[in-house]
Amino acid sequence: ANLTLVLTTVAVLVAWRDEADAKLQEQAFTDSLTGLVNRRGWDARAPAMFDQARRHGTPLALIMLDLDHFKRINDSQGHEVGDQVLRLFACVLLQHRRSSDLAARVGGEEFALLLPHTDQGAATLIEQRLRAALKLACSRQPQLSVDYSAGLALLQPGDDTLTTFIIRADSGLYLAKSQGRGR
Repeated sequence: ANLTLVLTTVAVLVAWRDEADAKLQEQAFTDSLTGLVNRRGWDARAPAMFDQARRHGTPLALIMLDLDHFKRINDSQGHEVGDQVLRLFACVLLQHRRSSDLAARVGGEEFALLLPHTDQGAATLIEQRLRAALKLACSRQPQLSVDYSAGLALLQPGDDTLTTFIIRADSGLYLAKSQGRGR
C-alpha cells in the first residue's frame, strides 16, 4: 500500500511538472497582447519550416506586414487604442490564416506570415483576403481604423538561410511603404 501511494504521488508530480512545462513553453513563445507567436516562437519554428521547404523543394511564401502610421495612432489616441488595434489585427490574422501557416508578431507593429506549400498566386490571394477582412473589421470599429503595408518573398534556390528570405520580404515591405503605404 505504501509503495502504491509513493508511485501514485510520483506519477501525479511528473504529470503536473509536464503540464507546467508545457504552459511555460506556451507563455515563452506567445505574445501576451495579441495571442500570436512572438519573436522567440518565430525563431524556434520558422527555421524548421524554411529548411523543410528547401529540403523537399516545396513552395514557401513569406509576407512581412507592418501597420501603417501606427506611431500616429499611439500618439493621437493613446496606447490603449494602439493595443486594441494590435489585438484587432492579430485577430484578423489568426482568423484568416491556414492551420499550417505561422503567424507571428515579430516586432512592435510588425508581423510575419509564413505560408508553406504556397506559390505567388495563392500568397497574393491570402494577402488580399487578409486586407479585405481587416477593412471589414475596421468598418465595424471605426475608432480602430488601420491599414498595413506588406512585402512578399517566395522561396528561391539561392535562399540559403531564412535571413536572406526575410531580407527579401522586408525589401518588398519597405518598397510598399515608400510607394504610399497600404499596398
